[in-house]
Amino acid sequence: MIIKSLGRKAGQGSTGASRVFGKLIRYMNRGIEEENGKAVLWHNFYGQEGMEEAELHNVFTRNASFLKEHKRGNVLYHEMLSFSSEYLSRGARSDELERMVTDIGHEYLRHRAPKQLAYGVIHRETDHLHLHLMISANAVERRNREWLTKAEFATVQKELEAYVLTRYPELGQTLIYGREPESKERLKTQVHEQAMKSRTGAQSRKETLKNQLHQLFERAQSAEDLKRLLELDGIRVYVRGRSVGVVVREEGGLERKHRLSTLGLEAHYQATELRLTAEKVSPSQNKQNEPDMGNQENKEHKDMAEQHPSKTMGGDWTDSGPSVVEIVGKEFITGKLHEAWHGEQTPPEAVPGRETPQQVYTDDILKRLQEREAEQAKQPAAPAPSTPSKAKPAADRDDGFER
Repeated sequence: MIIKSLGRKAGQGSTGASRVFGKLIRYMNRGIEEENGKAVLWHNFYGQEGMEEAELHNVFTRNASFLKEHKRGNVLYHEMLSFSSEYLSRGARSDELERMVTDIGHEYLRHRAPKQLAYGVIHRETDHLHLHLMISANAVERRNREWLTKAEFATVQKELEAYVLTRYPELGQTLIYGREPESKERLKTQVHEQAMKSRTGAQSRKETLKNQLHQLFERAQSAEDLKRLLELDGIRVYVRGRSVGVVVREEGGLERKHRLSTLGLEAHYQATELRLTAEKVSPSQNKQNEPDMGNQENKEHKDMAEQHPSKTMGGDWTDSGPSVVEIVGKEFITGKLHEAWHGEQTPPEAVPGRETPQQVYTDDILKRLQEREAEQAKQPAAPAPSTPSKAKPAADRDDGFER
């Protein structure tokens, strides 16, 4: 079932509203004669089947005369409830269809226009039927216009659809407005690409590229690392306004552009940017940005670092660099050895279960730490600072001066 709403303005001249109402009434009633249609709804006014067009016209134009003048304001809404033809295959009788559609129309107006005028006519066509509604822009004899926001109208569509599916399953209508929104990760493909995949069963070029970029985004440890990984695969990122995409260099020097939104990668790219930006700020940098609270412990750490530089493990454990715990933790998480401790490392063979060769955290690191701690334990303790003797009173001093 499809629900549509079209606003109609009066146009210029004092008779503009009258023309708009007359035109729509003639169109709706023509379906009664030409399509074996039927008038079924008279909402908030007295009406009956066979009501004269002039009488209908007077009811709506009189109510529109209460409206505030507004050049761009609507005077009525032409709305349609269109039903899929599944009911035909189920052998529904004509009178049963009219009863169900009329009830659905009343339920729709109860949510959409409870205080406004409305006139409804069923149009029958060969493959499906419609319920046409003429709805006044204002409530009965009120000056202000009634209108719904897009979100409110969407809610009405969902509620009516749920009502139809639950109350009249024999109509065979499908779920449209109540469906979950499509994932942003959906890959957009052309008809010929879909046909190729259906024929060969192989991934399309876009699907292969999407999987490739997913892996590169996950592997990148920094913005520079991401750029390097992309360049190694012949890919570069471009930005045009709010659109972000990639340029892929193929064999023969041919370059193809793909927007990330088309590949379904926009959300993943944005998340990767946030992750890489956050990782630029190390714990030590966070400490440097904190206000100086005069913490005595920080002062003691600085003094100890100056007195015992060997205890800094190749890097100051104060604000100038990461601590031992931070370095070991980073080695464990990333699987990469800290160059300040171990020097440049040659990547080993590829590890089973991982896509690329990476450093592996082993017990060797713990062994090195234990050796360093043992060496530090052998170092003699720093001599305790001597306590200066108290000065003699001035009367007892023997400095050669007379007093």
